Amino acid sequence: MKLDTVDRITYSRPTFLRVILVVSIITIVLFPLFTLFHQYPNITRLLEEFTLNEAVGIGKYLSALIIVDDQELEPGSLSKETVNQIRNVERDAHFIRLVIYSPSGQILYSSEPEQIGEVNQDPYFRQMLADPKVLVEQVARGETSSENRYMTTDVVETYVPIIREGRLIGVFEIYYDISTEKQKIRSLINLSSAVLFGMAAVLLIAVIISVSRATQYLQDRQRVLEELRTLSLSDELTGLYNRRGFFILAEQQIKIAARTHRGMLLVSADLDGLKGINDRFGHHEGDRALVDAAQILRQSFRESDIISRIGGDEFVVLVTEKPEINPNVLFRRLKENLEVYNSRVKRPLYISMGVATFDPQNPVSLNELLVQADKSMYRNKKRNKGRSKPREE
Repeated sequence: MKLDTVDRITYSRPTFLRVILVVSIITIVLFPLFTLFHQYPNITRLLEEFTLNEAVGIGKYLSALIIVDDQELEPGSLSKETVNQIRNVERDAHFIRLVIYSPSGQILYSSEPEQIGEVNQDPYFRQMLADPKVLVEQVARGETSSENRYMTTDVVETYVPIIREGRLIGVFEIYYDISTEKQKIRSLINLSSAVLFGMAAVLLIAVIISVSRATQYLQDRQRVLEELRTLSLSDELTGLYNRRGFFILAEQQIKIAARTHRGMLLVSADLDGLKGINDRFGHHEGDRALVDAAQILRQSFRESDIISRIGGDEFVVLVTEKPEINPNVLFRRLKENLEVYNSRVKRPLYISMGVATFDPQNPVSLNELLVQADKSMYRNKKRNKGRSKPREE
């Protein structure tokens, strides 16, 4: 059984650091994008609204200038003096185009004098005459206006109907040049975006470095803790679980087996003749015999089984899966592995084994299970009469 199956202390993992990294990246990236794609349109909209208000104000000023006694505008309403005043307003306000219509849509004044006298028959204009209200549209450079005019600059196209006591008196059409203002806004947004993206890049690099270092620190700490924990549960010589590790794992498995009504087998095994090996060949060879015995047990049991060295020459194995396996199968498997090993070495090994069964219907403690397995092993050892080959009980 691997260490990760142990019910152990859970140390902090760097998952929350990855969450911080993802949230930071999203925040850092979205902030300049928010400025670019949300704030910029809003600023442009405010510019359009300001221009509209200014156009409406100028339209009302012109209406006060040229409309007398709330009379409808008609051909001949504009005197030469009034036309001069209109031109002064047009020049001072930097209009690209200014047109004054009668209620029927006839042009009474235009920045393009050749249009005077014409009637605007465009559907959008006729609709506005039928339902008088202020119309405003921003036309970007290179696009066409409502009148299908190609714009060489950024403009706000505004139509301001003049209404007196519910009657349409006239309509003012104003093309307001906003190219200078929009260029200033673009420059401001570009500069702000460059600064924001630069700051975002610096912050992102800082966050990535910080998270990377913190992650590495936690991983190193986790590795050290795991190594310390492994040393506290493992037998330093054989690499198997030691007595403490075995009892922690086995107690856990017994609780699970009792709860899930699953049977288990506990195998007790002794390396016979270890004292003789130490006396004859030395303790170094005795240690080597223990390591080889541990390897044979690994070969004879599965990775899911808990294989432990709980004493000098004492081994125990808790078979946690497929308890229906006949213990004789385990004996034969160990015997075959021992025979293969002994055929290749001058110093043979002999292992005695005993088995106890954990019955979830009649559960016993781990200590009782160990006592039963030891009794079984000693009966086998006695039955073998000192012969060190494993034998079925």
